Amino acid sequence: MGGRAPMRRRPRMSVRGIVLTMLAIGALAVGCRSGHAANPAPSLIGTSWRAEEIDGRGVLERPESTLAFDDARRITGHTACNRYFGELEVGEDTLRLKPAGTTRMACAPVVMDQESRFLAALSAATAFRIDGGKLLLLDEAGRVRVRLVPHGPRREGSSPTPGQPASSSLPLAAHAFDRDNRPSSPAGRVDARRYRVRRDYGTPTG
Repeated sequence: MGGRAPMRRRPRMSVRGIVLTMLAIGALAVGCRSGHAANPAPSLIGTSWRAEEIDGRGVLERPESTLAFDDARRITGHTACNRYFGELEVGEDTLRLKPAGTTRMACAPVVMDQESRFLAALSAATAFRIDGGKLLLLDEAGRVRVRLVPHGPRREGSSPTPGQPASSSLPLAAHAFDRDNRPSSPAGRVDARRYRVRRDYGTPTG
């Protein structure tokens, strides 16, 4: 009877070899991803923006709703009535805005409405896109919640647009009403009809 040929054992891979193989595979995967990644979006850090549209609706021309990216972790700005600050998490084209606190002044109802819509839209934003020099904040469904334009300091003493009332009294809106929306003083009354509006927010009548 012929004897069976002895079985050869396959050499076992050492633990060190397994680790080196896994590291090589991981490095290859990262290299492939970076090679096909899109160009990173322009950095938002250090930029400041003014809302032009919130949820498809126009906004008040004065007072403004603004958003400033102070650093990699902090945002600040004006809601329209109040100042706010919050936390920021930003990636290549993703972001999370977390308004953490605001001042507690009350303004005319039309201004408070814009404040509520602006803060809600900021909180819902999960991504951003730069389109034609404008900043678009999008929610998880891909809807544009806020459209913003670059914001710069307003020149002092600028003349109002012909045919429109002067807006020098509008900053009083932040102080003219108490928290129950009652005028704090006769001189502090703000006539909502004097607010100038953009697009389809609704032109006051009367």
